[in-house]
Amino acid sequence: AQFQAVVTRDERPQEVSVAGIDPNLYQDGGALIFTEGRRAAAFQALRDGGSVLVPQDVARRDALEVGSTVDLALPGATTQTFRVAGVVAYSLPGAGTDQALLMSLADARADFNVTTASLWSLIPQPGVDEAAFEDAVASAAREVRTKAARVAAQAASVNARRSQRLPFRVRLRRRFPADSSFPGQIPAHELR
Repeated sequence: AQFQAVVTRDERPQEVSVAGIDPNLYQDGGALIFTEGRRAAAFQALRDGGSVLVPQDVARRDALEVGSTVDLALPGATTQTFRVAGVVAYSLPGAGTDQALLMSLADARADFNVTTASLWSLIPQPGVDEAAFEDAVASAAREVRTKAARVAAQAASVNARRSQRLPFRVRLRRRFPADSSFPGQIPAHELR
């Protein structure tokens, strides 16, 4: 699950991308290259909660290292403090130019109420050959696309039903004589 949060840098709030990940999948799948911190300890810190992994570019720019803290919040919400458990060579793409900070899915849900998936990590299981994995990914993509099309069709149907009620009937509270004219209107007797 990926979301936008606010981090305070130099006493100014700035937007940052954050992604909730399953530490077990990333650790077992051999994902991420650590440039600072011990891999096993960093993933354990994510599982324990209250920790983040920071992309190397962000760590350099903001002078962050293992053990540093980062204050994150949703706009207008209470700040949550996270400890940097590791620095990774690269992360997931963020909404801006920076890559996303990574935290556990459990922290994303508990601290930021993130309940929808906007990011999917597909990791082949041991013993699954490449062709079978590609077929499974293609099948899952077709299923997601079909569901999305169904939801879009339902939304269009609701909008169409709503638009059938248009135009609205307007009742005038004041009656005007039949020979009345309004600005820009040609009186009826002149049309003959």
